Amino acid sequence: MRSRRSLPWVAPLVLAGVLTASCGGPDRSAAADELRVELAALPGVADATVRYTPRSLELAESVRYVVTVDPAAGAVIACAVVAAFVDGLGGTGIDADRALLELRDTGTPPLPWAFTVQPPVAAAATAEAECVTSQEVRAVPIAYAASAEASRDAPAGRPRMHLRFRGGDGVATTAQGEALARAHMPSYAEFDWDVGVICGERPC
Repeated sequence: MRSRRSLPWVAPLVLAGVLTASCGGPDRSAAADELRVELAALPGVADATVRYTPRSLELAESVRYVVTVDPAAGAVIACAVVAAFVDGLGGTGIDADRALLELRDTGTPPLPWAFTVQPPVAAAATAEAECVTSQEVRAVPIAYAASAEASRDAPAGRPRMHLRFRGGDGVATTAQGEALARAHMPSYAEFDWDVGVICGERPC
């Protein structure tokens, strides 16, 4: 017959197992991938990937989509991906605060471009419109990289636009870079600007 002295150890072990199980969460990887398939099927999309992390003791549940589009598709077609992501995310059951979409082109000149969306945003149509407008940045000369982030604070919030120049290419200061952007982007005032001039791997 087992000694009663061993029983006090049983409850803590069972309790530890219950706590471990309760700190996990449902696996929504299939739902996350279903949305990836939907995004990949949209016109102009060259590639779509997803990285899903289930909830665990160490990590919160999260999902990140990277969708690459063909620049030749045009802004309206490319940015339809943004609306599809915002509208489709709710069906996955994943918290919007833990989801992100990075929409980018294939790096084709004249200027590689990317647009990041992290819900919640005002609406799918708002984020899509911000994406379309952000592609005006392609007209800025000399710049070598540009990326925008969808606003999360509507209606007052503005998308953040990151624009980078290489020192020695004709832009030596942030002010000069901002002037170029202002001159070539009709919707310049609709963005919150982060302009940098890079010398090698560091700001000039």
